[in-house]
Amino acid sequence: MRLSSTRDNSTNHDVVTADTAALSKALDALDGLDFEDKEADNTKKIYNTIMSFVDTYNNAIDSAGDSSARGVSSKVGKMKQALKEYSKELEEIGISVKNSGKLSVDKSTLKTATLTKVKKVFSKDASDFSSDIRKINKNLKRQVTRESVPPAVKQQKDDYSDILGGTFNAQA
Repeated sequence: MRLSSTRDNSTNHDVVTADTAALSKALDALDGLDFEDKEADNTKKIYNTIMSFVDTYNNAIDSAGDSSARGVSSKVGKMKQALKEYSKELEEIGISVKNSGKLSVDKSTLKTATLTKVKKVFSKDASDFSSDIRKINKNLKRQVTRESVPPAVKQQKDDYSDILGGTFNAQA
């Protein structure tokens, strides 16, 4: 309940910034999984990490999708497209891509999926999936930062850039 209240009371920029940072952490957690260890504790950890990734991804899609900034919308579109490209592999382990671009999980299919199939999607050594999502998320974070800078600050930055770049002509 507290998280919802915090999200409701924050600006879209703040929520998108937090969600894209959380998505980066979820991708890091996926990268750190050991898909060779078939012990029950490890398979539970893998399942929980994937569920966390799905929730975090959906939050990022929601918050970034609510942005009125064109560049942010473009990056969200790229992220959704990347998911569609991997939809077959995701569906094999119980994760489907909705028309909205969000993910949904058939928990029983995910729980019974072989580690080999899960590794095929989420292992940084076996798939480009997490790498592709990571790149798009990084670009999304940059875009959010760019579009949140007020115009006056952008102009000031450009002015200083001209000065530091040698285009400033001082009159003696």
